[in-house]
Amino acid sequence: MVGQLSLMAVLPVLTRAFGPAALGEYQVATAIAMTLQPLATLRVEFVLPATRYSANARRLYRTGVLAILVVAAVAIAVGIVLAVVGGGSGVSVSMMSAALMAAFGLTVVDNARLIRSGQLKLLARRNLISGLLAAGLQIVTVLVGGSILFAAFSILAARLISMAMTRGRGFARERVEAGDEDTPYTIRRIIPSIVSGVTATATSQSFVITSGALGAGSAAFVGVAQRAAGAPLTLIGQGLGQVVQSRLAPVVRARRPDLARLVRRQILILGTCSLAIAAAIIVGAPILAEPLLGEGWGAAGDIAALLAIPMAFQLVVGPLMPVLPMLARERLLAKLQIWRLVGTALVLALSLGMGIGLVGATIAFGAVTVAGYVVMLVIVLAETRKYDRSCHESFMALDIAQTNIRSMELCNDGD
Repeated sequence: MVGQLSLMAVLPVLTRAFGPAALGEYQVATAIAMTLQPLATLRVEFVLPATRYSANARRLYRTGVLAILVVAAVAIAVGIVLAVVGGGSGVSVSMMSAALMAAFGLTVVDNARLIRSGQLKLLARRNLISGLLAAGLQIVTVLVGGSILFAAFSILAARLISMAMTRGRGFARERVEAGDEDTPYTIRRIIPSIVSGVTATATSQSFVITSGALGAGSAAFVGVAQRAAGAPLTLIGQGLGQVVQSRLAPVVRARRPDLARLVRRQILILGTCSLAIAAAIIVGAPILAEPLLGEGWGAAGDIAALLAIPMAFQLVVGPLMPVLPMLARERLLAKLQIWRLVGTALVLALSLGMGIGLVGATIAFGAVTVAGYVVMLVIVLAETRKYDRSCHESFMALDIAQTNIRSMELCNDGD
């Protein structure tokens, strides 16, 4: 939490050092990086914690890291090409996207390794070091008069250093009973995973990108508002999300019929925390925007207040999304995310076409976001109940088989 607080605290420094235009580029690069992240990691971070065999987990880990490096190299190459042809701001956006995507991707894949092995204290230490380092490096960038490009690369440097300092133990060998083989993470599962990840991120970041049609400053206002409104939720959400995954993954690995109960409990915990924080954002964001962010950033506070409820739902749903890939239900998740993206795109297109302005578009985006998250919660609960029934039936069949074997042995002994 301290690490996230430090990143939140440095936001007023960035808004004062860089104007809306420069921060608009940074926010667009962040949106692109988050959209590319599922493609870069192949979503192995969702599957890895629930993988039973260490050899398979290690293979997934290496595949994810290699994919990240390839996508980052492509993004850098695009930036170089744009620089040659005179791409203007596209050069810095491409370079920042590569750095941020690598930072986000490498972190989530390595965090999945720690979650699988139960090294949660080390994970908490990593979150602390990463946040403090990133904030410190961004402040140094401002002090030496560096560009917004260096602020983005500060995130990558901080993530790499924190991972090196909290490496922990590797993939320990685990005893796996016969019949507990992992469901292969083949291309038939990878493609839907990537599609669901890209569409989910595109949906959440679509407002930042499309708001640019209302002016360069609008993208900055929306991006800063999402970061400001999301920061308090992320303070709790990052830690809770990792804890949720660490509790659900062992249940799936052991195939225990207890998943639905745990998911319901996590929804209650996450919902209580997120709604309390959302209420504080709704009241405080419009009042504190200009005093904290600087003169001219009052619109960001109004937008943050409007986005508080949708982001509260995101805190509840986000940590539970790995459940479907853990259950090898990537196609279902992909379908859900595609429908969310289509619905959000239609609403934003209508909002911009009707000329209802930035505030009206924000309200419309928030409404369709909440509706999509409610549908996803209902489906996740249904899938966990189905999984529990399947596990229970398997255990019953096993008990019957063992009983029959013991009966046959007794009969043979009697003979």
